[in-house]
Amino acid sequence: MQNKGTLTKWNDDRGFGFIKHSETEMLFLHISSVQLMPRRPKEGDILFYDIIQDSSGKKKAACVTIEGLQKVNSRTKNITYKKPSKFNSISITFIIVFALLGYYVKTHYFNDDERNSPESFLPKKIQFIENKKAENHFVCQGKTHCSQMISCEEAKFYLKNCPNQSTDGDGDGKPCENQWCN
Repeated sequence: MQNKGTLTKWNDDRGFGFIKHSETEMLFLHISSVQLMPRRPKEGDILFYDIIQDSSGKKKAACVTIEGLQKVNSRTKNITYKKPSKFNSISITFIIVFALLGYYVKTHYFNDDERNSPESFLPKKIQFIENKKAENHFVCQGKTHCSQMISCEEAKFYLKNCPNQSTDGDGDGKPCENQWCN
């Protein structure tokens, strides 16, 4: 005769739980011990089971069936256990509402010209440097020495905005002091 107990704890993701065997004893249950049932066990199920000892000498449930459910005949129906889907109608509704809200914001609050301009894809620091170029009419073109500059204004622009400069020989922050910025 099989034992009868209640499944008190169940971790469906990992496929194991514990059966309340008696007032003081809990018995381990692994999903592999459940015998051809039409669904996975859940907390609160009344279970019928045998007790065996594993290789370490601990007791565990074996040949487990769920009260009120008939075993599935393995020859007529092939059952494979699948984890229940975590998506439900509330999740799908949330995704749809979120997508519609995003589309509304995109079409009503953003100007296509600004959003699709090449400058919109540049990091803010590069955008700032690009704006400075337009203000000063100078562009970093690889000039690194005072002999390549045409004015003090250009030398200051290069020192402030362009990499690898050799225009401030004494390091005082004033470029090309002998040539352009006396």
